Amino acid sequence: MRRGMEEFCRTVSEAGVSGLLVPDIPLEETDEIRAACNKFGLDLILLVTPTTPQVSVSVCVCIVCVCVCWSIE
Repeated sequence: MRRGMEEFCRTVSEAGVSGLLVPDIPLEETDEIRAACNKFGLDLILLVTPTTPQVSVSVCVCIVCVCVCWSIE
């Protein structure tokens, strides 16, 4: 990430990547990566768990392309 999020997203997009799976990033810290993904046509995939607060899940669904709920039983 030395070159910055936007340059990273440009490079991977040009290489044929269609989305980024980003585990373990707080929703409130996704502004920069969301903007870069949107600019270069990448899907941003965030993970939510059964313990993720409902309000965060609702916001996640509204602001990203893909949200994955993961549950280990």
